[in-house]
Amino acid sequence: MSVIIPVRGKPNELWFTLQGLAHAGFGEASEIIVVDNEPDADVEEVCRYYDRPWLRYIPAGEVASVNYPRTVGAEQATGDWLLTIDSHVLLQPGTFDDLSRRIAAGSYPEGALVHFGISFGGPNIYGGYRLTLDENFWGAWELLLPEGCADPYPVAASGNWALLTRRADWQRLGGFNPGFRGYGGDEIYIQLKYWRQGGQVLLDPALRGCHWSGKRGYSFDLDAFLRNVALGGRIVVGDEFLERFAEPLERFYSPRAGHPDLVGEALRAGAAMAEGHQETRQLDAAPLTFDDVRSLWQRLNVQM
Repeated sequence: MSVIIPVRGKPNELWFTLQGLAHAGFGEASEIIVVDNEPDADVEEVCRYYDRPWLRYIPAGEVASVNYPRTVGAEQATGDWLLTIDSHVLLQPGTFDDLSRRIAAGSYPEGALVHFGISFGGPNIYGGYRLTLDENFWGAWELLLPEGCADPYPVAASGNWALLTRRADWQRLGGFNPGFRGYGGDEIYIQLKYWRQGGQVLLDPALRGCHWSGKRGYSFDLDAFLRNVALGGRIVVGDEFLERFAEPLERFYSPRAGHPDLVGEALRAGAAMAEGHQETRQLDAAPLTFDDVRSLWQRLNVQM
């Protein structure tokens, strides 16, 4: 297994995450790949401290995105399975033993993208996002991990703080698009991409972690968020995306935009980036329609 950790500064958080992996049962038969998308000497020093062949540091230059560095790491990975996690999370003890048992038992079908339950320090452990078709494309942490549920179950989407998939599936689907910037707006993209290609998006209640940092290396940028939404939506849903989604997005976000044309310009810019993009051409399944997405979200947008 290859564990991929995108980093943007904050070496102290990376240190605790690496220490936490040991308590979670990480075995040296696997590898850890730290992708530093704003190369930092202190981050590199944390990696050098371990001086182990299974820990690799990749200075990726200014990638300017939270999620694309996961694809950069996946391109260098050697494991049959990829686990990408944020650099400020702690996995529960025994996670890797649980993963080994799940994989050996065939719990994850081919084409699966697996999410973990997450705590933000309070009593609640969350599973999937609650999504809407109009304003909140970012998703909202409202669906709690169900009590008494032991088996993986399908979700519409969840946060990308931890993603598990076969390396072969990730390579086939292409991971995250390099055009994404900042964070936000690309959460639903990777999930819809798996659904479009006949895969599944699952939440495994046996796998859990704690998100212990409220701050990221990026501040929220509405322009980048909207471009991400349009880029991912145009690739996965096709031309129908702006026809059906632009108006509710403009209605909701224009009062927050600062000037009236920002929303429309950002959406058009994101859609233009997708036009003729290699990824738009390489997805061999037909684009999801608006009704496909609505049906999928309505079916899975429930508390299990």
